This record gives sequence, structure tokens and C-alpha cells, in this order.
Amino acid sequence: MTVVSLPFLLIFGAATLALRSPLGRIHRLPALAIASLVFALASTEAVGDAVCLLAMAATGWFAVKAVRRNKNAWLLAGCLTIIVVEFVAVRQLLPHGAISSWPLYGPVYGSVLGSTIGLSYVMFRVLHLIVDAHGDELPQDVGLLTYFTYLFCYLTFLAGPIQRFPEFAEGYGEAPTGRHLEAMRQWGPTIVTGFFKFAVIAGLFFGLFNWTQAPGNGWPPAVDLAVGLLAYATYLYASFAGYTDIVRGFGGLVGLVPPENFDRPYLSADFLDVWSRWHISLSEWFKLYVFNPLTKALIAVNSRPAHVPYLGAIGFFVTFLLMGLWHGLTPRYALYGLMLGLGVSVNKLYQVAMGQWLGRRGYQALARQGLYATAARALAVGYFVLALAFLWIVDPATAGTPIDWLAALGLLFLSLLVLCTLAAHVPALDSIMATPAATMIQLALLLVYLFGAHETAPPLLYQFF
Repeated sequence: MTVVSLPFLLIFGAATLALRSPLGRIHRLPALAIASLVFALASTEAVGDAVCLLAMAATGWFAVKAVRRNKNAWLLAGCLTIIVVEFVAVRQLLPHGAISSWPLYGPVYGSVLGSTIGLSYVMFRVLHLIVDAHGDELPQDVGLLTYFTYLFCYLTFLAGPIQRFPEFAEGYGEAPTGRHLEAMRQWGPTIVTGFFKFAVIAGLFFGLFNWTQAPGNGWPPAVDLAVGLLAYATYLYASFAGYTDIVRGFGGLVGLVPPENFDRPYLSADFLDVWSRWHISLSEWFKLYVFNPLTKALIAVNSRPAHVPYLGAIGFFVTFLLMGLWHGLTPRYALYGLMLGLGVSVNKLYQVAMGQWLGRRGYQALARQGLYATAARALAVGYFVLALAFLWIVDPATAGTPIDWLAALGLLFLSLLVLCTLAAHVPALDSIMATPAATMIQLALLLVYLFGAHETAPPLLYQFF
């Protein structure tokens, strides 16, 4: 089931009507649970996938109950380890081949583990619940129905955002009170913009990316590489950010808004800033449950003030390396994580060195200078675009010669310098795209693209993000 498919629209539409109905306002949690169950079953093609999801949910439920009763640190570590091992086993170790499927789909072929949509986000929510239960940060009345509804909520099941339980509980506990027309006026433009990003923008750049991968297209190899890098990064952002807009819009209609996941990441000032703007909920999760505990442990071992910034750089490196390995335990994902870890740690060390050399005010003044800021932004975005290449380049030996890559990186940096310079003089498009006129134009273009051009939206890489 894709985001622009009829089943997706029917389930989201029916869930919206049910949760806004008088009966749905009174029995809000059961209505949300039914919508989430229907959506999870429709999204999960194979019986094996459903078993994997339910197994992790059941393991997490018993782990939450165990650490809430017993505050032993070793028990907490053991429960977290079991969940992570279970996730790795499903994603990496289960055999490939034909797997049992629901009668609706017919035979399904592939890896049970890699195709288990939603498993990554279920794992993140389970780990969050275990840690917070151990720290007495969860409400005492988290029942089984609430637990499963939180894990499989139809708004965030496919690809997040990773919503923490307190925000989820606050949302499902308060039914929407506004008029239907007012809700549509507020959240309708967000939904339309999301579909426009997901289908049209991502679709066009996905087509451009595929063109660069076609042999014999007549373009020089360096141009193919440079355009391919930019096209893939744009497609990925438009697809993922568009999906987030869609679920936030539908969530707004029912009073359960998932957190924002993107904040114009390609306008970031440096590579550290990229990760405060890209997949924000994932970055916040890793910051809270990996970076902060790891850095505190390192500082406890060596608390000299002069060493603290360097310990922070180590914490950044390990955190982002693990973030890369979360996508998969293969060499290319390890290299992707290594790129992320090197990027953030070197960026941190550079900030420390410049602060010591110029002083804090001097470095801040330098960062505000136009040429420096533009070059820093182009370098940060270019590095991130290059790191994303590990998600689609399977065999580097066939992706071009070293000379091709050097030329492509030069073209990429020059292109980003121009784009960053132009972006500094262009107003933010978010408010413009939300106007009624812009919404109608986007809706018309979306319909033309999907029906007139007989196109379908490109895939959203659920299992990776």
C-alpha cells in the first residue's frame, strides 16, 4: 500500500470521520485502536511480518512491566539488549525466500526481516517506554490497549515521526472540538502540500535520478554523478517531508498531531545544524537515549573541563555511527554511519578550535559573514548529500572513476554555492504554499501528474528511515 493509493486514503479518511464523530469523541481510544489495527493489517503484507511485529510488541510489554516493578540497572540493560537483538535478528538473520502472506496479497517473496514495515519505529517506541518506565516517567495507567495503540498508531506506523508517549497520551486524551470546516481550513493545505511534495516533487526528481542511472543517456559521467547526487537527495527529502506533512495534517484533523520532522534541512548553517533539521524526531531520540547517557558516562570517567568538548565529539561520532548502522548491518550502511559520525565530530572539533582561536564572539562574527556562511552551508549540505549516496550506490566500482568523482564533487559544490546564494534572497515558501491559491494550484498539479501523466508516486524508503 502506497501513500497515494486508494486503500491509504480510504483508511485515513474513515479514521478521520470516525474520530471526529460523536461516538468517536466519547470512545476515542477504542476508535483509534481500531483504525490503527486496520491500517497495520493493510500495510503488513505477510503473516511473518505480523508475527515479528507482535513478537516485539509482546516482548516490550513484559519488559516495561518488569523494569517498572524492579529498578535494577542490569535488568534494564538486559531488556534493552533483548529488544535490540530481536530487531537485528528480524532485520538481518531471518532467511530469504517465499513467505506466507495474507490471502489478499497472494505469495510474497523477499526477506521477512527487511520487509517488515514499521518494525524500526516500533522498536524505538518500545525502547523509549522501557527506559521511561524504569525512570518512573510514564503514567501508571498505561494499559494494554493504550500500549498497542501507541506502538501501531496509524498516523506514525509506516515511517514515524517518533512521537514520545506523553505527547501521544495528551493528544488521544483530548477529542477535537472545532467545526469540521474550520479543521479543514487549518489542516487541509498541509495535507495537499504533503501529497504535492510526495508525488509531484519527489516523483520528478526520482525520474531525474533514474535518468542519471540509465546507461548511454549521453551525459558525461561527472555530470551524471553530480546530478544524481542532487536529484536523489531532493527526492528523498520531498518524499519523506511530504509524508510527514500528510500524517501531520490528518493528525491535526483528529487532534493528534505528530511532531514536526523537517525544518528546511538544506538551509543548514553547518553539518551539526543539518541534524537539528533533518529527521528531527530520530535525531532527538538518539540524543536523548544514546548521546546524552554516553557523554555523561565519558565525563564521569574524565571530567576535566578542557577535555569535555572532545568527549562530546566522541559521543557525536558513536551516536551517528549507530544511527547509520540502524539502517542495516552491511558495509555500505556502516560507511554511511561512518560518514555521519566523521561529519558531526569533525564539525564539533572545528567549532572548538575556532572558538579557541578567535574567541566565541569572533567566531560568531565570522559565521555571520555572507561569503563564509554561504560556503559553510554549501559544504555542509554537500557532505550530507554525499553521505546519502551510500543508500543507493551498491557497488562503488561501477559508479565512476576517481577522476569522475572528483569532477562530480566540484560540480556539486559549485551548484550548491549558487543555490545557497539564491536561497538567501528568496523568502520561505512554507507560508506561501499554505495560501488558498497555492493550495488549489498544488492540488491541480497533483491531479494532472497522477492521472494526466499516468504517473505514480515514487517509493518511500520505510525500512531505512
